[in-house]
Amino acid sequence: MKYFFFILLLALSCKSQEKVPRPAIGGGSDSVSPFDSDNPSGIIPFSPNGNSSNDGGDTEPGSAGEADTPTEDFNTLGTGGRKGLFEDRVNNGLQFIANISESNSESQSHGLLVLLHGSSRSSYDRFVNEMAGVAEENGLLPVSVLAPNGQGWNEGGANQLVAAADALHELIQNHFYQQYNIDKRKIFFSGQSSGGGFLSTNFVAAYGHLYQGGAFMQCGMQPPQVNIETSEGFQDRFKMHFEITRNDPIWLSSFAPSVQAYESRGFDVTFDNTKNGGHCQFSQPGVIQDNIGRMLPN
Repeated sequence: MKYFFFILLLALSCKSQEKVPRPAIGGGSDSVSPFDSDNPSGIIPFSPNGNSSNDGGDTEPGSAGEADTPTEDFNTLGTGGRKGLFEDRVNNGLQFIANISESNSESQSHGLLVLLHGSSRSSYDRFVNEMAGVAEENGLLPVSVLAPNGQGWNEGGANQLVAAADALHELIQNHFYQQYNIDKRKIFFSGQSSGGGFLSTNFVAAYGHLYQGGAFMQCGMQPPQVNIETSEGFQDRFKMHFEITRNDPIWLSSFAPSVQAYESRGFDVTFDNTKNGGHCQFSQPGVIQDNIGRMLPN
């Protein structure tokens, strides 16, 4: 039945799209209501006066360059970062909420679970707590990142979305790899609605081949609007899962062409479009837990 829906959607909505170097598209608004909280429980806010924990600790913005293809030296051995639950902002302007295990040290590494919210910053404040269980079970540090525009990841002009992808890559390379002991074999991204749209239109296409782990496009996806970059062995390193309900009112027509676009370039892709319900009406931590096993290192 799952494949029937896939084929039907593909026939109705798939159309060829010309790829040009690093363009992007906006669009993709959520019906999810924004979570309004001035002080999420237990979160230590960043200082607007420049007294955040990483002040002076990052490498120069833009110096991330090309990420190393994962090798046997897979732990970054970074040190000096804050621990516990907190909110911070790095030198390139990205703001995030993280929950860093006290056990992260030179002798104990963790992977990353990078969480991208939907429109109207929906779930930004809640993601870290909601994903705590699946992150802990799989040895990951959960990090919820606020879109540069403060609203939605897949919103804005082409140049804005390309810059957002660059900034997210820099955040991982220049901040988390430098300040924490990160297992580079376990780098995962999960995007809700607009966040999933951004992963599939921009970030995974541009940078997925440089990481080992995978991406979860949850109730949001569009075909890539930048050239899909690849490198030797990327199919084994970085895998993808697309999840949407049968009655999603926003992204359903984009589901089939998005899956096909990445499959056609050799990505290891799974998907589920069989659940009943409306927009984002399923357990996002459950989707990760059900599908992360094939993405984790052996």
